[in-house]
Amino acid sequence: MAHSDASILDVPAIYRWNGVRFVEDSRSHAAYYQQLLAEDRRTLPENASGVVLVNLSRIAILAGDRSGARTILNDALATEHSKGDAADKETVRLISQALRTLAPATR
Repeated sequence: MAHSDASILDVPAIYRWNGVRFVEDSRSHAAYYQQLLAEDRRTLPENASGVVLVNLSRIAILAGDRSGARTILNDALATEHSKGDAADKETVRLISQALRTLAPATR
């Protein structure tokens, strides 16, 4: 397991040895991410930043909860927009980008 940044809500990645090298295998461990999601939801403050919520949505995706991830992001975007002129444009961009990655593929 590897963590990228312990200073914010982190999305740990799980790796496995394939006989030649380590390869990312996070998607095979939904139960771990379901537990992590539940713990993080309990401990996050109500005013968690948009960046933290983007990471929480990534954990939700790895837990197999795309709908929950979308809800997290929509709520975060609404909160940021409610700030009016004080809304952080970079945070809005990050949340919007994460929402686009959750959009169903169109043909």
